[in-house]
Amino acid sequence: MRIITDTSSDITLTEAQDLGIDLVKIAITFEDGEAPQGHLEDFETFYQLLEQAKELPKTSQPSPKEYLDILKDAQNKNEEVLIITLSSGLSSTYNTVCILVESLDKPELVRVIDSKQAIMTQRLLVNKAVELRAQGKSLHEMVDELTVFRDKLHLFGCIDSLVYLKKGGRIPASLAAIGTVLKVKPIIEIKDTVLSNLGTVRGTKAAKKHLWTKLDDLDVDLSYGVLMGYTGGLQEKEALKTYIEDTKTRYKLDEIKLYPVGGVIGTHLGPGSIIFAVVTK
Repeated sequence: MRIITDTSSDITLTEAQDLGIDLVKIAITFEDGEAPQGHLEDFETFYQLLEQAKELPKTSQPSPKEYLDILKDAQNKNEEVLIITLSSGLSSTYNTVCILVESLDKPELVRVIDSKQAIMTQRLLVNKAVELRAQGKSLHEMVDELTVFRDKLHLFGCIDSLVYLKKGGRIPASLAAIGTVLKVKPIIEIKDTVLSNLGTVRGTKAAKKHLWTKLDDLDVDLSYGVLMGYTGGLQEKEALKTYIEDTKTRYKLDEIKLYPVGGVIGTHLGPGSIIFAVVTK
């Protein structure tokens, strides 16, 4: 069985090979060309380019041809295919892929799941699919179980700077300037397939406390651990060390899995953002 997802999951090419999945690219294009995103070092390079850019890069949905090439190869081999896409509230990829599947000779061999998620929670859904495949589950069984699992996924975090929301035209320049002076930090969440603003807090300490409060309110299934994501490079990663240790102590965790957030979502968050991803019971 083939499993396909896109690069909004922030799964690298090496990880995709280890998982035995196909990875389809969502292109990220700056004024002077496309940003690479297949490897971990590409993530750090992306934020360097982002900080230097006058305008935000453009992200485009995956090439239909790239999907079709994989699907036709699978159809020729009579293989079943499971496709997990970026949330339909953030991209038209899901609808496009559904149309492509309808054009196939054997569409009954393919199922498409709208992850309703992105980055780390999309990754968790893909990992679950790989686990179910290894257990020998049928395509229909996998879809049923993944649909239930998807509704237990929660992604939320804090944006460090309003600059990139301003560049993206989501807030006026005047509001961004005032917010920067006041050290305002927007709190975000993926809810009902879209990225929602849960409000704002002032200062990094208040933001951390707010995210912990959000964790407190969720009945987290700690068998999946707690995932933290960060936007930026080595400097932003190093800045999280104390926060990670404090979070481990607070929730009596042996470890917290840390992941860099790539450019598909990071374009709109900017460097310095912190994201939590958990599975609830």
